[in-house]
Amino acid sequence: MTWPGITINQVNQLQGRINEVERTLLFIGHAAGDTDETLVALNSQSDIDDALALASDKLRDNVTAAQLNGGQNWQAYTLIMPAGADNDAFVAAVRDVQSVISVEGVVVLREPDVLAKRAEILAWNNLRTEITNKYGRWIWFIVSMPGPTSD
Repeated sequence: MTWPGITINQVNQLQGRINEVERTLLFIGHAAGDTDETLVALNSQSDIDDALALASDKLRDNVTAAQLNGGQNWQAYTLIMPAGADNDAFVAAVRDVQSVISVEGVVVLREPDVLAKRAEILAWNNLRTEITNKYGRWIWFIVSMPGPTSD
């Protein structure tokens, strides 16, 4: 390796929207208390605790981990849902924000962890198919569920 090395970065200085779908995620989870639905754009310089002050600890912790592992060019969106929102509200919210943002994947973090029913999993699969057909881009979902129990 030669010395000195040069690294060129395209820095997001919040002067416009995120232009690429690749490596851009949407995290969706509940709020810690009563609040309206809130969409937040984040990057590697964002103060997660400040930007996601309304979010639940689970959502904030997962976004912080993603930021720390994402490196210097990390970027994402977070959709904070009202505290009582159910799976249907989550699906509808992700559908609605597609007209505003484009992402490669969606990470669904519901509070509390509930074992997803077949209909809920099918709703996410149907949304993935709908987005792929309507916008002509692939998208994937990670839906959190509780771990196995000893019962």
